[in-house]
Amino acid sequence: MSLTPVPFPEVQQLLKDAGFNERQPKGGSSHYIYYHESLDRIVTLTKGAKRLPEYQVKDAFRAMQRLEGNYEEG
Repeated sequence: MSLTPVPFPEVQQLLKDAGFNERQPKGGSSHYIYYHESLDRIVTLTKGAKRLPEYQVKDAFRAMQRLEGNYEEG
């Protein structure tokens, strides 16, 4: 399944609305880290590209599903 390209600000806002915290890069990196106190995994997004890579969008949605209890590893 292929996803429609999604811009960074849209996924960023979804994660923030879901209660994720953002850690901005230091030293000029374009990778932003998102974490949630209820999860043991982080989400990394690349800011600067017009559209996020599909795997980053999927990672973000999986993380939000884990919060809701609607995602099973498999």
